[in-house]
Amino acid sequence: MKPILKKSGVLLLAIISLACSPSRQALRPKKLPEMKLEKIYFHFAQWKIAPDQTGSMKKNAEALKKESNVRVLLEGHTDSRGPAGFNLYLGDRRARAVKSSLQGLGVDPRRLMVISRGEAKPAESNRTRQGRAKNRRVEFVPR
Repeated sequence: MKPILKKSGVLLLAIISLACSPSRQALRPKKLPEMKLEKIYFHFAQWKIAPDQTGSMKKNAEALKKESNVRVLLEGHTDSRGPAGFNLYLGDRRARAVKSSLQGLGVDPRRLMVISRGEAKPAESNRTRQGRAKNRRVEFVPR
């Protein structure tokens, strides 16, 4: 048992040392800049970016191009209607659609990560039409 603990301790030390190495820290900005990134909203069961969201996409792309050292997590969300598995898929498709659009607007896609939250993190109540509309979104989370 002791050799396993020693190996685990060495492995843990190696991971900590790699995570804390100066070269890794140099890649991360000391403090994230203040960025006002707008949420992108979607129609029910859709992942195509609606024409009324084009302005928000352009503003977000410009802000991201100005802060070229910031990476962003694109979180895809849905309302609670439909099966959970489909909602996870739909949230992923929405986040990927936003990533593709940002790439087309000149943002380096290597700075953009996508994740689907499905219906797990509602912004509003799913009991009303307005609440559900606010839940069908992609949020930008600077990293």
